[in-house]
Amino acid sequence: MKRLFVLLTTLLVLGATHVAARSYLLIGDTGEDAITLLGTPTGSLVLDEANGRATIQFGKCTVEINHDRVIRWRNFPVPKRDAYPALTLGATRDAVIAAWGPTPAATFHGKATHDGPLVGDEEWTYKKSTLIMSNGVLAGWDNLDGFKLSTGKAGTGPVPAHLGATPAEVLRAAIPPDALHPLNTKGNAEWRYGTAMLLFRGGKVGGWVNYNKELTVTMDAGAPSIAQPVVNGSKADLFGNMNVPAVYVPGGGSTLWLYPTNAFIVNDAGVITEVGTRRFQTKLATGNLADLLDWVLGLTRLDDTSSILAEVVKPDTQYATFLTTIEDSKNYAEFKKSNRKEILDAYQNDPRYSTEFRSGLVAAWKCETTTQVKALMNQPNDVRLGAKVVYDAYEKALGLEFQDYLTKNLRTIPKLVDKTQTDAQATLTGMGLVADIVTYKDAKERGVTSNVPPAGASVKAGATVVVYVAVE
Repeated sequence: MKRLFVLLTTLLVLGATHVAARSYLLIGDTGEDAITLLGTPTGSLVLDEANGRATIQFGKCTVEINHDRVIRWRNFPVPKRDAYPALTLGATRDAVIAAWGPTPAATFHGKATHDGPLVGDEEWTYKKSTLIMSNGVLAGWDNLDGFKLSTGKAGTGPVPAHLGATPAEVLRAAIPPDALHPLNTKGNAEWRYGTAMLLFRGGKVGGWVNYNKELTVTMDAGAPSIAQPVVNGSKADLFGNMNVPAVYVPGGGSTLWLYPTNAFIVNDAGVITEVGTRRFQTKLATGNLADLLDWVLGLTRLDDTSSILAEVVKPDTQYATFLTTIEDSKNYAEFKKSNRKEILDAYQNDPRYSTEFRSGLVAAWKCETTTQVKALMNQPNDVRLGAKVVYDAYEKALGLEFQDYLTKNLRTIPKLVDKTQTDAQATLTGMGLVADIVTYKDAKERGVTSNVPPAGASVKAGATVVVYVAVE
């Protein structure tokens, strides 16, 4: 700890020279570079010498360092911009900075070491959008601001969302994805087009979410059959009667086929193993397709398809906690990351506490959600006491830190159904939310008929709410 503090203090005196030619940070810069560009730290240094990490505050700007390499920053002072010229996939780092200026916030995802280049992707934030840089070039984006981002392909026509299509084939379309993520080491990624989504698995299109028919999806399911799709029937029966599903999510030995009227699970041998689910019967009975779409999009957040399939057949009473569990796991992971030394390290090696107590402490730290921690608190021995120490600390952190975040950053979506398009848009804009209006013709209804996410849902400030409006 002292050695790292002395190092940073020394850097204040020595300064640096190799960033003198520029006025902005880059991922991979050293702690010395950060101090040279931003000056004397204004906040306390949070040091973790064992892992080679440091978080330094420079006024409103926070810089995180790992092995003396900058891996993240927030609120870097940059000039205000009114124009963001068009960018093309593959643009170099220097070309992006020349066009859009340096980013006020960036995050590195990968492995940092003292020597050699950093291996991983970088996320650069501009307004509400993110550019993904890989190996020094623009490799993807999440375009929430409608920036002019191009794949550089002179394609025409709809997106060729054919099962088994390669990324290169998909990019031939005239329309670029709103969110384009580079394929990971398994060849998996999600590309978004409006409310639709293409799921790449193993380097090819392996699934989709297409309830609003924004994609032209095709698939080869073999010769169609006219037999009714029932349990132990074949996917040919399913395809022959119902054609291409609106949602198709493969993996884990089974595939989920979802239609506006029913749902099916088909195993890898092409045999139907499940027909209909509680979730679809409930939503179809109420006619709330928007809520159904919201649920499906929530499923795609889980990369593990076996978890998706398990969620489809859960009873109704468990659905209410599904997305809450996802958010809880994020909060709990953040708590463990920032409180390890204060809690885990302080107790686990202290001989004054029993072996069971320390075992419960370590087990709670390995949990992914607080629900799992609570289960440990039901143990009949000192394991429960160790788990309770962690849970009590988490609740305190939640109250002091996360509650403040929720109050400042979350919005509860109001009732929009039956409002006019103008009123709904004004309501969302006044709350700091973005309205994405989708109109459709209806002989009877007028005005807002549904929205995604639905009324009562909590979303971050600046989030987009899809509003469905019936017109003549």
